[in-house]
Amino acid sequence: MSQMTLKKSVTIPEDVFRETQSFNPNLSEYTTRALRNQIEQDKLATLVEYHESKYGPVSDDVMARVIADRHAADRMVGFVR
Repeated sequence: MSQMTLKKSVTIPEDVFRETQSFNPNLSEYTTRALRNQIEQDKLATLVEYHESKYGPVSDDVMARVIADRHAADRMVGFVR
């Protein structure tokens, strides 16, 4: 079953549009993936805020390990940060 879609108009800088085309010429697909990713990031930010409100901020040591793990994962799949 196909999911219902909406047609909306957005305004983006021309350079951003040109750059997206080099990755995926299907702007709707690219935008949907970007929005889904941002939604996940927003949910994670909410979870971190909740955790920090209950237990205090994440320590610098833990944060450094998380960042190192993320960079290692990015390198494994070919992303460079």
